[in-house]
Amino acid sequence: MEDTFPKKNIRKIVLLVLSTVIALALGAGLFMISPLFAVETAQKNITMEAGERVKFAPSEFLDGADWCVNMSFIDDSAVNYKEVGEYPIYIYHGFQKYTAYVRVEDTTAPSLTCNIRNITIQKGDSITVNTIGMKADDNTGIDRLLFFHISAEKIHVEGEKEEDSAYTESLYLKGRDIWTEDYTFEHGGLYTITVCAMDAYNNTSYLSVNVTVEEPPVLEAEEKIYLATGQTIDFADYIEVWDFMEPKYSAEDVVIDSSAVDMSKTGEYQVTYTATDSYGLSTQASTTVCVHTAAELQELINTHEINKDDNIIIGAYNLYDSGYYEENNPALIQQAMLPAIVHIENDDNYTFGSGYILKIDEDYVTIATNDHVIMGDYAPSVTFYDGTVCQAVVIAKDAREDIAFLQIPLAQNSDEYFLSREYAESLRTVHINEGYWNALENESRIDICYNCIDENGEVWQSAVGYMVYKEATRTWNEYENINECIISMSPVGGTSGSAIFDGHGRLIAMVRGYTEYDTYTETVAVPLGEILDYYEMVFHEKLQYQ
Repeated sequence: MEDTFPKKNIRKIVLLVLSTVIALALGAGLFMISPLFAVETAQKNITMEAGERVKFAPSEFLDGADWCVNMSFIDDSAVNYKEVGEYPIYIYHGFQKYTAYVRVEDTTAPSLTCNIRNITIQKGDSITVNTIGMKADDNTGIDRLLFFHISAEKIHVEGEKEEDSAYTESLYLKGRDIWTEDYTFEHGGLYTITVCAMDAYNNTSYLSVNVTVEEPPVLEAEEKIYLATGQTIDFADYIEVWDFMEPKYSAEDVVIDSSAVDMSKTGEYQVTYTATDSYGLSTQASTTVCVHTAAELQELINTHEINKDDNIIIGAYNLYDSGYYEENNPALIQQAMLPAIVHIENDDNYTFGSGYILKIDEDYVTIATNDHVIMGDYAPSVTFYDGTVCQAVVIAKDAREDIAFLQIPLAQNSDEYFLSREYAESLRTVHINEGYWNALENESRIDICYNCIDENGEVWQSAVGYMVYKEATRTWNEYENINECIISMSPVGGTSGSAIFDGHGRLIAMVRGYTEYDTYTETVAVPLGEILDYYEMVFHEKLQYQ
């Protein structure tokens, strides 16, 4: 069959199409280089927030007719929208290529969320930002997620623990492990924890959660309490209790079991204390109660086995007793008895002497000295071993026996005429043992000593010697047949009124002065027996604790 469409017609068609295409291309090219297709650069730089994906329009970079500008093509393949930096962007318009720059910035803080805003744990537990359910998100990624601020305004502590009553801490934990950095709670209480989320560009955000840290009450009891038989005691006075969770918790909330204690019989007993808070958490403590007779209790004080500064002692004859020492050591005694000796200033005659503390009770400190030391001054100044000065009042004096008793009242606070009760706790009385004194033979050559302090409380005169006669009848000034203790030391002015101790710390006598004879000089002192007799006559009570 013959071809009905001649080949020459095909050639004509092809030539026509090619001519048309060439003409159109030449026309398009001429058009794109003509002023009708021309544009100008409108903007070369754009700033955007990291994480945003923006589709740019040609009109943001070129000026010209809208139909013409919109025929441009944009290539933003070089832009990293998740990382801060400056990136090129290319705009193609006809045969022209324009370059602009996109600045990616991060000014957006991370977001923080937590589904649990109230957490309860036990004291000593540790938490991390992960275990408390804290979540963080950021357009460029989290650099740090950490505990920023921890506070506990509701912690309640009494007494010496008051410095812990408010706990606050600000910290940036080291390292980059944002999920395992932990915090351990050392105290119970109601805490607020603020978590900080930070990105690499220091944008930060904060979120707080509440943490209840449960802890049993803290209960402290005296290890031992020493009681004399027949005494009464409120054991609640000798415990300290507080609770980090309950500000009003006190000793009244403690259950005290003292049923095993029999205060009418000597022995050791246990007292048990139980403190339970509203969370059901409990703490127990115990005290050993040592019940003795009053004489046994005083002997423990006298031998320094117990001490009022370190032990609770109730019912002893004299809590302030300096006691005695098994070792015969005058040098030791001179130092140990310093809290019991005083310096006395006679303000009327500008003279001075010494004295010592006989008794301390709730109302007064009672001091003994010589009558000739006060010499009519009924309000002498008294200086104690640490330099404390107070005005005393003369209660009684006897020129023949050369004894005088002074008293200083005790009050809540100290002033010129009162000592504080708190200060009196640091003082001691001389140790008196009348039985030991009575048993001494008249010519017993026992070691003795005394110590004197000055107006500043400093030691200025000391002496060590021996007792020549326990008691001997002598003439003193115009008084005849005076009973005196004869000692070997030679006192100097200002030592009158000093307490004379044996080498174990017992009071033996009080320095009086000396008597000159043709061939020798004799140092005399007021014997302990005379001092005790005069005290009983003045105060209508015996002054002896053993």
